[in-house]
Amino acid sequence: MRVVRHRKNMGKTEAILTGLENSKGEVLVILDADLQYDPLEIPLLLDKMEEGYDIVTGWKKGKYAKPFASCVHNLVSRIHPRIPVHSQNLIKALKR
Repeated sequence: MRVVRHRKNMGKTEAILTGLENSKGEVLVILDADLQYDPLEIPLLLDKMEEGYDIVTGWKKGKYAKPFASCVHNLVSRIHPRIPVHSQNLIKALKR
């Protein structure tokens, strides 16, 4: 494992992009550090990838801190680009 840091806080998206740019693996897993998602779920994502998927994403089940905002986001995401989206979360596995 290698740690890559920004000199100042550039936000979550830049942190993810920097991590992806500096990674070397064939399969990459993105997971929030606050453990909202259990790292023990990672093998489930990888199992799905073995079925031929290039990207696998998980989503939260249960209560949300912002249920109205989540519902609006999910509705808009489902209408366009017509891809089923459950939430904007951060537990994903993807092939390079």
